[in-house]
Amino acid sequence: MKNKIIIFFVILVLIASAVVAVWSLSTKITSTPILVKANGSFLKIDEKGRVTKLSDVSKNDLIKGIGFYADNFIYTSQSSDNSPITSIWNLNTKTHELTELTKGIGNTFFSPMIKGDKLIFESKEPFGIWVVDLKNSSKVNVAEGLEPSTGGSGTQFGEFIISKDSKWIIFTAFDPVLKKNCYFSTRVDGSKRVNLTGDVPIPLLAVDAADGRPFIELTAFSEDGTKLFFSFANNGKELSYFTSIDGNFRATLPYGYFVSFINNDSEIILLYPNPTTGKRSILKVSIDGKIQNNLTKDLQGDCYEVKLSPQNDKIIFTFAPIGSQEYSLWIMNIDGSNKQKLTDKTEGILYPMPFGFVLIPNSNKIIYQIEDPDLRKWSLWTYDMDNSAKTKLLGDSETDYTFAYLASNGKYIIVRSGENVLLASTNGDKKEILEGNFGSNTFSILNDYLIYQDSKNNSLYLLDLSTDTKLKIKENFLDNILGDRCQISTNGKDILIAASTKEGLLQYYLFNTQNHKFTDLNKIIKGEIFFASFYP
Repeated sequence: MKNKIIIFFVILVLIASAVVAVWSLSTKITSTPILVKANGSFLKIDEKGRVTKLSDVSKNDLIKGIGFYADNFIYTSQSSDNSPITSIWNLNTKTHELTELTKGIGNTFFSPMIKGDKLIFESKEPFGIWVVDLKNSSKVNVAEGLEPSTGGSGTQFGEFIISKDSKWIIFTAFDPVLKKNCYFSTRVDGSKRVNLTGDVPIPLLAVDAADGRPFIELTAFSEDGTKLFFSFANNGKELSYFTSIDGNFRATLPYGYFVSFINNDSEIILLYPNPTTGKRSILKVSIDGKIQNNLTKDLQGDCYEVKLSPQNDKIIFTFAPIGSQEYSLWIMNIDGSNKQKLTDKTEGILYPMPFGFVLIPNSNKIIYQIEDPDLRKWSLWTYDMDNSAKTKLLGDSETDYTFAYLASNGKYIIVRSGENVLLASTNGDKKEILEGNFGSNTFSILNDYLIYQDSKNNSLYLLDLSTDTKLKIKENFLDNILGDRCQISTNGKDILIAASTKEGLLQYYLFNTQNHKFTDLNKIIKGEIFFASFYP
């Protein structure tokens, strides 16, 4: 009898614990605390919607978050959306102390970012690339003694990039000794600075594009982050240039659009435009420039988009014969052998812009678009590099497909065709029209969640692309989503939805993906919320 009582008691405890756990989950509005700026203060909203004041802050300043470092929230202060950054601040969320990180170094700041335990940004007056150690707030100007690049540099003021190991900064500046614009690399602690281009007569218009549509980039890094490739073209001067990040090795290569480093960063794949004919070939070049192989010399025509397969063992590219715009999709080994034409005119012509072809993440598949030149119809296909299988995803459309989004799990693609936005599985077994408002930023894609507004019934939907489930999370939703301001918590359980009201006021909503609670934060915080962010 005594044992039965003990067992009964244990069962009651387990039931009670389960009830408490379910009740606790159901009462949570979020699993991650939220930092907001409202009513002239920084406030914290906890899991149950309780509000704690952290610190007073200027009511007039526009707050833009850069990110968190440990318990510190780093943010910029400026007077309006279009005005320059006037200061950068640190809020310690434990002690509630505010510290101005840019105090004493002039004003007008650009491109602030956090890399590890360092805050890096550029200042205009005086010119500088500043590195702030967030552990002790010490500062160093790694561009000291240099001047801002002058006209024709090909980069905008405030542009710089960080190496993959976060130990080097690459930027452009005017060298007052050489009296010319140059590329520099510098250690983040300022202990070493290298003029990467020196006396090389380059116009500093960098091209890092292998798809025939050049755009300005600063550089391309090797996989190990220790090597850089530049490709320059301006006023008839053309040059490709390779250098190690510490400046110990340099080489001039054939001019071309960069595709990729290969073979442990010992070689480079380039899309090479013939200076006489203008036709483009695919080259494999050693980083010292001594070995140069034209991989497509047996093809008489023009190569266009060029990409490497996920395993870096195949090159996928588009090609049109001389005097033709009839592009087809091709694949070959990394050494140029075993060329295969994946599409032909009987299927249609590969449509090179604006979709072209896309490599599906987490798979060995390609998505591409073809056009029937007689019927003027477009269709969307996949090609499986493992078994050479072709699958028709969508068609036949009277307008071309413009790429919107490929889910990170590789299972779904979202495209626009005319007035329709369509969702299709990449294995070809599912497709549907999304009746949503997909104009401008009125939708947001966060990991594998798609948030959008139905344009017919004004409902707000959440589509989970990893489980193929759709939830109506709010009816009669009349605000416009600000997609670029929406966020997902680091644990993926909570979504912060930013929206603009008809009156132009900023509004924040919260959706908990565990218990499906939808919370209007302005009903918790009285007054307009000017900024909101998840704690890390």
